[in-house]
Amino acid sequence: MLNTQRARFIFLCVSACFCSALLQAQASGFADPKLELVLVDAGTFIMGNPKGSRDEQSSHSVTLSSFLMGKTEITQNQFKSVMGYNPSYFSQGSEAASRPVERVDRWEAMSFCNTLSLLKGLKPVYYCDEGLTRLFEGERKRTEQEAYERLHGTREDDPFIEWVSKEKLELGLSPERVWADNKADGYRLPTEAEWEFAARGGTKSKGFLYSGSNNESDVAWHRYNGKGRSHPVAQLQPNELGLYDMGGNVWEWCWDSYSSYSAKAATNPMGPSAAGPYVQRGGSWAFPPSYSRSSARFFHGDRSELIELGFRVVRSLGGGEEPRDKLFAALEE
Repeated sequence: MLNTQRARFIFLCVSACFCSALLQAQASGFADPKLELVLVDAGTFIMGNPKGSRDEQSSHSVTLSSFLMGKTEITQNQFKSVMGYNPSYFSQGSEAASRPVERVDRWEAMSFCNTLSLLKGLKPVYYCDEGLTRLFEGERKRTEQEAYERLHGTREDDPFIEWVSKEKLELGLSPERVWADNKADGYRLPTEAEWEFAARGGTKSKGFLYSGSNNESDVAWHRYNGKGRSHPVAQLQPNELGLYDMGGNVWEWCWDSYSSYSAKAATNPMGPSAAGPYVQRGGSWAFPPSYSRSSARFFHGDRSELIELGFRVVRSLGGGEEPRDKLFAALEE
């Protein structure tokens, strides 16, 4: 009886939290970002590169369930349609809307994922407690003027350094204590293993060094062809799965904390549980092409906001056991 009452209480708390966040997001003028998702079929691959940098060299077998991944990096237009502001440095000109969003820290990216999940009627992934009862909302109140002032350094006092309110901090709900509900069907950041598997082309991989080619400039904007800026997404060749810009353009946040690889085989690894720094993948327009290799790794602190750092999203599909018609229905949402 007590367990039943406790379950009902938790359900009511979560439901109230969801409704509150949804109403706030709708009031901020949400527009559907119309994300295109690509199916990444379940499979097994060898993660890492024995000939790569030191942190790539402990190659190991990884098995992953099926999931959906964004066809492109989240664009400035998509981010603004959900969050109500655009933090990007390269935000001017006719191409800005289709360039990847950048200058987003990891918590901002997770806030985007949860907000979009609620607005799409999906179960959010990120929570502020291990029991998964308090939804992680982050900060969604930045205005365009505040974003501009923050970017150009006209304020001495920056109220947006901390993405969790003082009230939540007093409750011990700091960003370092965000938990992920692995069974939720909402949007989230990819794990490092998911990212590398997709970059390599998944089960359709042809073994390219870069994501979709052995010639970096066919598929990636990097230091030597990027002209010192980000570029509209999907301008170069896609990889075997139809994913664009998995190498170059902007770095992409992953869920995992950064650490050395284990040589042990793994199934659906979530990465180390320790707090940051956190993994980013794919290279960028500011880095040499070697960083755009599918196995190359990099990292930054969770609150890093760089003009060459963005993200793309994924969605879980419940262990990869769904019939094909259900998978295609998810793709067509």
